[in-house]
Formats: sequence, C-alpha cells, structure tokens
Amino acid sequence: MSDPQSHREIQLGGHRYLRVPITASVRLADPATMPPQAMAAYQSQAGQLAMPRSENPDLTWVQLILDTEGANANWDYMPRPALARHFATALYKPFDMEHVVQENGSMVGMDKRCPPVVNTIYGVMTHAALCWADGSVLSDSQVAELDLADDPGRPDDQKLAVTTWAALYSFLFPKTVSAVTEAIARGSMAVSMERWIADWDFLVPQPDGEGFQAVARATAETDGTFHKWAMHQTIGGRPIYRRSNDFLYGGCASTENPANPLSRFVVPNTLKAAASIGSEGAILQVLEVRHREIHERWAVETDEQKKSALSAEHERLTAAYALMSGQLEWSVQ
Repeated sequence: MSDPQSHREIQLGGHRYLRVPITASVRLADPATMPPQAMAAYQSQAGQLAMPRSENPDLTWVQLILDTEGANANWDYMPRPALARHFATALYKPFDMEHVVQENGSMVGMDKRCPPVVNTIYGVMTHAALCWADGSVLSDSQVAELDLADDPGRPDDQKLAVTTWAALYSFLFPKTVSAVTEAIARGSMAVSMERWIADWDFLVPQPDGEGFQAVARATAETDGTFHKWAMHQTIGGRPIYRRSNDFLYGGCASTENPANPLSRFVVPNTLKAAASIGSEGAILQVLEVRHREIHERWAVETDEQKKSALSAEHERLTAAYALMSGQLEWSVQ
C-alpha cells in the first residue's frame, strides 16, 4: 500500500499532475486473448515486441490487468467514464520494479561511476485494450455498446478494466525477468500502475450511510476532507475516496504488495508441456507450436469458413494435448 506522502506533483504545459501508484494484476500473455490490433502489429516486422520470437529472443512478453474501475485499498477511485477515455495512454510507458525510478540530475555529462538516477525500469508496455476484470478483452462492438455510467456499487465481475501487453528486457536483466516470471507462475507477484492525475475531487460518505457526496478539490483542502483522506480517517466507518476525473498513465511496477483486491496475478492458462524429454515430449512441443500458429492465424483471419476450420482444428489439438500430457483421461462408456 503506498504512502500518501510519497505522491509527487509536477508542472507540465501549465497543468499540474499528481503521480499516484495504483495496483493491478498481471499474467503471462495468451495469444488467444490479444485484440486484432495488437495481433496485427505483432505479425508486422515493426511489431515484433508483441510476442517472443527467435528474431527477438531478448524480450519476454507479459499481459497485465493494469487498472479497474472503482475503489482500491489506497482510497483512490477510478470512474468508468475516465477509464474508458484514457486507457490507451498506457502505451509505451515504462515497466519497473516497486516504483523505484528517480532523477536527481541530468544524465548528460554524468559521471559514469555515479549516475544521478535511481532506475529499475526493465520493460515497456506496448499495447492496451479494454477488458473485464477477469481479463476478457472487449470486442469493438462491445466497446461501442458499453454502458459508461459510473456505479460505485458494481460487483467485481462487472467492473471495466484495462489490460496491457509489455515486453520485458530479459537479456539486460535476466535474473530479474526470470524471478518475476517464476513469481507470476506461482501467483505471488502483482503490478502497481502509476497515474498522472490532472483533475480530481473526493467522494465523501453520506451521513445516512447511502452513497457519496462529491467534494471539490479546493474545498477538500480547506474543510479537512483532504487531511482525513490522506490519514485514512473514516466517516461513519466508511472511507473517503479520491476520484480521478482526468488522468494519464505514467508507468507500471511489479510488486509483491498490491492494494487492489483484483490485482492478483493470474496463473497462465496457456498449454504447458507435461513432458520435456523423449518422444512424447517432442510431440508435445510440436503441438504447442501448432497451437500458437492457430491462435495467430485465427486472430487476423477474416474468412468465416477458414476461422471455423481453425476452431475445429484447435479443439482437436487441445484434446490430443490434454490426453498426452495427462490432463485428460480416456472415458469408455
């Protein structure tokens, strides 16, 4: 959980922005869930960051549940309309460790033995899409029909979220990337998103216990609301929330101490080989390669008959893989 005193403000272009760490969840990327735009970029030479390939072996690809609408344990609140408007600002923002990024002076002309920065950046986010909190990516038609009304009472399974794909620099930071991906597989690693907030107010609980009253930022700074929020002092046993009305994403950090209850890593659901040696292992590896090819072709295929054929092949291949790897047993009726 972040310390409110650690939040930093900057002035850019006549606007004041507040840098705030926000937690989210991450999982290893599954090509089947990539939106068409991301997959098309992947298949182009300029988009080789999207998935690990032999031409780019120094990158490890991860998928993140970057942010969700609603409140988190840091008492920050993200309204659905703002999330839907600004989710794409996450593109090309850095991926670091525990928000440890600090500039104490210019690097131009620096002493190489004592650089004026503290920097743990080891990756970059390259694509973003709207999704549900479980990671299910929304199609273009679903986005067009999305209800943009904000509702603080929405259950978790109905919350709008942002998913991004990030490339980690596994050749530059092999020990870090290896440890992070192992932690993802164990379910013990999360991520924390940073927002630069340009406009915000506060949601104060109503005395009757029903709903919230919006309090402007200027008022909150003089009537004690901001102090109560910063110190996490409840009103009637209920928290005060800071609401981000206008913002842009500034970066993402891997962390083992998330504040968002939805920020747990999702164990990869892509197929894993149950054997790595012998003839069975070799066959499983061939099936895995074909499995990835099917997902890639299906994501960019426009002919419905060909997509249907790919889906049928995928079903057969998955069943064969499950049988060979011991994930499924024969049943004789």
